[in-house]
Amino acid sequence: MRPLNRCLRRHPIYKLIISILFVGWAFDAYASEFPKRSDVYNQAGTEKIEIDCKAKSAEIIICDFNEVEIILGPSAHDPLKRKAEIQVILDQFKREGSTKTCELMKAFSNALERKEMPNRDISGVLDKEIFKNEIERMLAENTQKVTDLKRQTLAALDMCREPNLQNAEKLNDIYFRKKSKTCKVWTHQFSRQFNADGDGRWVSNHGPVGQCGEVHISVLKQDEEFSLGWNYQTQKIVTNKNAKPEHVWACGDRDESIKTYKWRSTENYVGCEYLKFR
Repeated sequence: MRPLNRCLRRHPIYKLIISILFVGWAFDAYASEFPKRSDVYNQAGTEKIEIDCKAKSAEIIICDFNEVEIILGPSAHDPLKRKAEIQVILDQFKREGSTKTCELMKAFSNALERKEMPNRDISGVLDKEIFKNEIERMLAENTQKVTDLKRQTLAALDMCREPNLQNAEKLNDIYFRKKSKTCKVWTHQFSRQFNADGDGRWVSNHGPVGQCGEVHISVLKQDEEFSLGWNYQTQKIVTNKNAKPEHVWACGDRDESIKTYKWRSTENYVGCEYLKFR
């Protein structure tokens, strides 16, 4: 039997099988030290990222990110922006064509206050059947949304009767209160390649991309106290701060701070009354 074992060990197929098993074992052992599936949370904000990584080799992993962020409404009204918004309201109610807007506000008021539905369409503004169904649904819910809509409608009717500065300020402040209590749910999906950097640490250097020449430097690292937990740190560096893309933030105004995410979940009071999905 021993001579047969020695023969097997010398056989090239035997050596190939052993080498494949060894490499596979080594690869699995090394690849187990990355976050195959992990959730991380921004410790200073309202963001969660789901990370799903797959090994490309012993030194490289590809990670898919699913980022969910709750964006809070503004806490204070900028004076210059408020002044501009009030002027827009004044112009809207003073110009020709505001008649249909006021007719719509009156229909809302009658429906919400007295449950009287319009008996005709308002051309280009209101379909009476759709309007009726929507109002009935809202009244059945009897939520804060109905209360806010009543307040907004009455303020708009004041503007219809007297389109002056005082009524425009009142209507704009009602608009702003709702805006400040509205949280936007923002989602973003992307992928990154990470390279092994030793000591349970993986590094990604992505970019530069876009007109601003953004470079994204990210690190995945095992938590020092909880080996099953992974933490994530990322920073966006703008290499072309003078560029000014259309319809988006100027490159020089973009956030370049370091963001830290940890495996521990956080609790945040955000005070939302409305949610808007972007």
